[in-house]
Amino acid sequence: DYMELAGEAYIMPEHPGAFAPPDGQRLTMVQLTRLSEEHKAQMEQAKQARELENTLKRMIIKAVPERYVAFLRSPNTGSYDSQSVRQIMTHLKQTVATLTD
Repeated sequence: DYMELAGEAYIMPEHPGAFAPPDGQRLTMVQLTRLSEEHKAQMEQAKQARELENTLKRMIIKAVPERYVAFLRSPNTGSYDSQSVRQIMTHLKQTVATLTD
């Protein structure tokens, strides 16, 4: 369990949006460059987190028989896009079997 290992709950990094320097502040080029680099790092972290989440979902869905995850499939799109890995694993744990390490 992530909580046991890390000592805190995992929070999925969110996309930080477009870069915008703080309003009303006069910044040096060094400060502006630092803020821009921090923003780029946040963007990359959010991108990697989304890619990992999607990869894990594909792996779980491929490994588990369809009948166990069909309930989670969107009736409109036929995909699992609206489900997180946590939601899929919780569903499996509560409805299918005991999951072990």
